[in-house]
Amino acid sequence: MFKYLSLFFSGIPFLLSAQIYERTGTLDARIGESSGLEQISADRFLTLNDGGNEPLLFTIDSSGEVLAVLTLRGFPNNDWESVCSDADGGIYIGDFGNNNNDRRDLRIGYLRADQVKQDTATPASIQFTYADQRAFPPSATQRQYDCEAMIHFGDSLYLITKNRTNPYDGICRMYVLPDEPGTHIAVVVDSFYMDKPALLGQVTGAALHGNKLILLGYAHIWISSFSKVPRFDQVQELELGSLAQREGICVTSAGDIYFTEERVSSDAGIYRLPDQVAVSVEEQSSNLQVKMQDGHLTLEDPGNKMERVALFTANGQELLDQPVFGSEQVVLGPQAWGKSGSDLPPLMFLSIYYSSGYVLHRKIGWND
Repeated sequence: MFKYLSLFFSGIPFLLSAQIYERTGTLDARIGESSGLEQISADRFLTLNDGGNEPLLFTIDSSGEVLAVLTLRGFPNNDWESVCSDADGGIYIGDFGNNNNDRRDLRIGYLRADQVKQDTATPASIQFTYADQRAFPPSATQRQYDCEAMIHFGDSLYLITKNRTNPYDGICRMYVLPDEPGTHIAVVVDSFYMDKPALLGQVTGAALHGNKLILLGYAHIWISSFSKVPRFDQVQELELGSLAQREGICVTSAGDIYFTEERVSSDAGIYRLPDQVAVSVEEQSSNLQVKMQDGHLTLEDPGNKMERVALFTANGQELLDQPVFGSEQVVLGPQAWGKSGSDLPPLMFLSIYYSSGYVLHRKIGWND
C-alpha cells in the first residue's frame, strides 16, 4: 500500500514519484496491537502489545517476522504503550497508558542490553507521578496524563502526553524524569498546540534521531528540531494520507522512519518512510523569516506560497485564522486580531498552511 503527498522542496512544488511510505511486512498474528517500536540492530526491532496482553517483547525484522520473544517477569502489562533505548543498549518499557487519567501506578521498566538477549528477564522499575496532577482522575478539562510516547536523551526519559481533555484543547505536553530505577516525579518542560481536532492531534508515539524529535499520530508525523535538549521549538508536519491505528515508531541509524499499525480491519503491518522524504519536508521551511515588531507580525518565505495563517495563545485559544491567498509575504497588524501588540501574550503558537499542502508550526514571541 503506497501513499503520495504533494511537497514543496526548495521553492519548487512537486509530487514525489517514489512512495512516501511503503508496507514492508505483515506483523505476526501474536502482535495485533503493536504500541511501540525500537531498532536494536540492523533490521532488528523490538515491539510490544498494549494493555491487557501478555508481558512479552518481540524481536522482529522489517518483514514483521518474529525472531525472538522475551518474557518479562514481575512486570505485568497493565497498559504498555512505548519502548525506547539508551546509548548503552538498555531498553525502557513504558507502562503508562492512562486513558481515564486515574492511575497511581505509572511505571517504566528497564532492561540492560544483555537481558534483552535472554528468554526471560526481570526489569528494574522506574515509578513516577506527574508533578502537576492533583486529582485521579482530574476534571475533564485537565486530562493531560495519558501517554503513549517516550524517548531517552542524556540521562533522562521524556514523555509526550496524549491529550484527552474534553472539550479538547489541543495542547501536547512534554515531561521529563530521571532514567534511574526508583520513584520519581515527572516535570513538565514544554508544551505545544497541535492545531488539530482531537483524533488528529493526539500523539501516539515518539522517536529520536540526532537533534530531531519525531512524533507519530493517527494521520500525521511531526518533526521537531531542537538545539540542546528535546523541545517543541519548531514543528513540521507530514500528512500520511489516511487515518489508522498507528502507535509504534522508530528511526533507523540510516534515518529511515519505521512505524507500525495495529490490526483493525486488516492485518497489522510495519511500514517504512525513507530518509529522503523526511529530509525534504524539513528543508521546506529553511527560508521562513518571522518578525514581530511594533504590534505587527511579518512572515516572509520567498518561493513558498502561504495560503492560511493561524495564531493561538499558549493555551490554544485562537487569536486569528486568516486566508492569505498564496502570498510569499504576509503582514498582520492589530486589525487582524482585534487588539494592540501590547495586549497579546508574550508566547504564541503560529501555524502556516502552504499551497503545496505543507504545514509548519512554530512558537513565536515579541522578542523574535
